[in-house]
Amino acid sequence: VLKLTENDENNIADAIRNKIEWYKSDNEIDKIAIAFKGSKPPTFEEIKIYADGILNSTESISPLIIITENDIAKVLGQTIRSKSKTPLVCIDGISLGNGDYIDIGKPVADGSVVPVVIKTLVFN
Repeated sequence: VLKLTENDENNIADAIRNKIEWYKSDNEIDKIAIAFKGSKPPTFEEIKIYADGILNSTESISPLIIITENDIAKVLGQTIRSKSKTPLVCIDGISLGNGDYIDIGKPVADGSVVPVVIKTLVFN
């Protein structure tokens, strides 16, 4: 998980580009999820800013996995989908930290719910 701070949300594209370097291995990016809080309630202009910032900084990432704390996943996902055909998973209602690992299960309840397991690695 690449976690953006509330300060990063002012310039999402630059924040993602800078932090993505932390996750490169052999100059390649493994699967990552981008997590942030998001405005509550957001304006449509804020949603467009989030979508553009994410798309302008994640050209080489597929699938695009976005996790937000606040309830904005549906509108954010639809906005991103209208601008890009990159495979996309957009989930809200989950609080994550930098470096957490997540497992996203297959949809249940007629596709309206996905199970998510959050893992934080702890070393001695």
